Amino acid sequence: MKARLFYVGISAVILSLIMSSAVYAPLATLSTGYAVTSNYEGVDVPVGSEVIITALTIDPTVDRVTFRWHEPPDGNGPVVREVTVFVVDSGDDYEKNDGTIVDIFVAEDSYYPTVIGSWGV
Repeated sequence: MKARLFYVGISAVILSLIMSSAVYAPLATLSTGYAVTSNYEGVDVPVGSEVIITALTIDPTVDRVTFRWHEPPDGNGPVVREVTVFVVDSGDDYEKNDGTIVDIFVAEDSYYPTVIGSWGV
């Protein structure tokens, strides 16, 4: 159930990989419990380049993340890649608003887009 909530959280943060500029949810969103980043944050993504998406959470009950890569034109196209990845402890800590220090857990996936346009992950 918690893993499903994490997927919903990631879906809510919908990451659109636009071949002309990437959009991302900054680490500041970890205060919600979840964040998503990309190695192409705000820069052009050349066709055929490796795009790496990193999902982060401070929820220790999440054990895996499913990444679904949707083709353009609007990031809601057909799923061209779907993979479930186990979450691991990043070794980094996060200080919550109440001062509590918690571990940051991560899952990562990468893909080499071959089509220019807005991708959704």
